[in-house]
Amino acid sequence: MRKPPSDSGGRILLSATTEKSIFLFNTLFFIFFIVPNIKAQSLPQHRLEFTKLASRWDEGIPLGNGMLGSLAWEKNGKLRLSLDRADLWDERKALDISKLNFKWVEQQVLKNDYKPVQKIGDWPYDNMPYPTKLPAAALQFDIKCLGTVISNQLEIATALHSVKFSSGVVFQSYIHATQQAGYFSFDHIPDENLIKDLLPKLDVHNYNSGAATESDNSHAGEGLGKLGYAKGNIKEEEHTIRYHQPTYNGRFFEVLVKWKKIGKDKLTGSWTISDNQSAALSLPQQLITNSDEWKNHVKWWKDFWGKSSVKLPDELIEKQYYLELYKLGSVSRKGAPAITLQAVWTADNGSLPPWKGDFHNDLNTQLSYWPAYTGNHLQEAVSFTDWLWKIRSVSLQYTKQYFGVDGLNVPGVVTLNGDPMGGWIQYSLSPTVSAWCAQYFYWQWKYSMDDRFLQQKAYPYVHDAAVYLENITRLKDGVRKLPLSSSPEYNDNSVNAWFKDWTNYDLSLARFLFSAASEIAKASGKEVEAIHWKKILGELPDYNVNETGLTVAPGQSMELSHRHFSPYMAVYPLALLDVNQPKDK
Repeated sequence: MRKPPSDSGGRILLSATTEKSIFLFNTLFFIFFIVPNIKAQSLPQHRLEFTKLASRWDEGIPLGNGMLGSLAWEKNGKLRLSLDRADLWDERKALDISKLNFKWVEQQVLKNDYKPVQKIGDWPYDNMPYPTKLPAAALQFDIKCLGTVISNQLEIATALHSVKFSSGVVFQSYIHATQQAGYFSFDHIPDENLIKDLLPKLDVHNYNSGAATESDNSHAGEGLGKLGYAKGNIKEEEHTIRYHQPTYNGRFFEVLVKWKKIGKDKLTGSWTISDNQSAALSLPQQLITNSDEWKNHVKWWKDFWGKSSVKLPDELIEKQYYLELYKLGSVSRKGAPAITLQAVWTADNGSLPPWKGDFHNDLNTQLSYWPAYTGNHLQEAVSFTDWLWKIRSVSLQYTKQYFGVDGLNVPGVVTLNGDPMGGWIQYSLSPTVSAWCAQYFYWQWKYSMDDRFLQQKAYPYVHDAAVYLENITRLKDGVRKLPLSSSPEYNDNSVNAWFKDWTNYDLSLARFLFSAASEIAKASGKEVEAIHWKKILGELPDYNVNETGLTVAPGQSMELSHRHFSPYMAVYPLALLDVNQPKDK
């Protein structure tokens, strides 16, 4: 079972396109839904239920479908839905990778003169507001007239959020599992005159001035105004709000909200988000009834939960497992980007998202997919391998430019389009990132035994990663060595974070990669190549151990507790060391 990355307060931080000249929304039609009683594999005791609304964005009720996301919480007496879309990014470059190369970094480390490296590799990440993930906006409903909240519930079986008020009013919200639209409704409104008080309002972020940010202990960055966009435009018509926000270099995104009164006691509506780099949304061209669209949504979640189940003796651990699986279903979908640090729940506090909401490939991205394989969710897992494949050409260029060799490596901290972002380059430009990313191509093949995937993606990806790692290592006295090694995030960003011999983190990744490359080559009918990779594997040293067990690196025991347990990668997730089989394959 995976542990979600978290900030210092323990809050979950999930870790989540071709340009078109103009994007216009298709007409957004309503889905008026009535939620029937649904039986699902996810048991009722796994739902989330509270007696009040959260008071912070990062404690809100999460909904999502891989591309769209929302968080439901309360702010200033209003029910707030923080709206997000996975591919909203500012990808202006801050890091000039042409000024860096791995050999120069090695020379600076050997001279113990590391400040020049930090100035070029770290300063842009810390001091420039971009590149960064972007939040969209927030829907707000004035709920002061509805009385107190008596129930705030997320039914994970159907991904439905419900809030019951003392007045008898029920608010419901969901994001459709397969269509790019979110839905909301207020039912049982006791007085028709109250409907006008419940009409949705759109609260937009301040992207064009230095407005004060909120302090919420969530590792927030600078205010969004630092991005310097032109002021957005909100156009309100009867039953409609359209928000157009310019971003950079002619790009923009839009939010569209529509609603309708039904009878005397119901208000219902929908919302969507898009940007000018997206294809037109595939939305229905005629009114769809609740029985069609709600049933399609429920069917997707029923199928999702039907893929696997667990029964654990500890009820809390079992519940946490199902909640983590629910999050996987909410943030991963084929065709959507891979999972970033906060996935489709970007910070809603007026600030740049924590760590810019980027892809951290030294732990956060990878562990977000751990439940997908043993949990039989390969369709969700493919969003990671699809994204890695999509940025493959950019990664090949980065490898040649920074490391100066052929083959494939991937930045450890990276944008949606694959550009390196820098910042603590021991990890953000680590020499072994592609070895860990390659594991997901290996897993996708091993769990599916899909020969087409093996030939078209798994073999070329693992092969290119192995070619790179062979090229970047040096053979001396029959033993292969990495010029510089690190272990996330031991010794943070100091020169001492670089080790002149293999860390157990890098070594285990190298041992895994060459072993997997040999196996995949053999399965692809390339026997000579399989023998070659097995030979390279045999040139790697053994893991370093002392009286404390596996060390960080030779001469450095694991003396500090840290969220990265990197020295133990060989145990998990690489599964190279087992108490019953001390030597890895």
